[in-house]
Amino acid sequence: MEEKMRVRLLIAAAVANVILLLLWASSCSKVSQYQKARTKEMDVRLDREKQLAELEKAQSALDQNLKKAGEEIAGLRASLDTLQKSLTQEQLMNASLKSELDKINKAKEALEAQLKELLGKGKVSDKPKK
Repeated sequence: MEEKMRVRLLIAAAVANVILLLLWASSCSKVSQYQKARTKEMDVRLDREKQLAELEKAQSALDQNLKKAGEEIAGLRASLDTLQKSLTQEQLMNASLKSELDKINKAKEALEAQLKELLGKGKVSDKPKK
């Protein structure tokens, strides 16, 4: 009987060893899968970090270009304001000169009319006096 117990114990130990061996193989397989998945995830994260760095660099360059463009627009706006003021002054000056020219032309026409009148009456000689 003792020997039957030993055989049964031996068979139970062998079965337990086989079960533990299968569990060990299964856990090794799962660990390998997890390591592969972790490595893949790390590769994806590194790629995303590189892309993020590149995008941040591009955004920085675009921000600088935007700032330069804003400064250029401000300068152009100031130039435009100066030119508009200058144009307004020139237009006022032109209007003033035109009104003076109109006055002079009216005076000239009036003088020409008087000269024709006087010439028609014969009061002014055609020859200049010396």
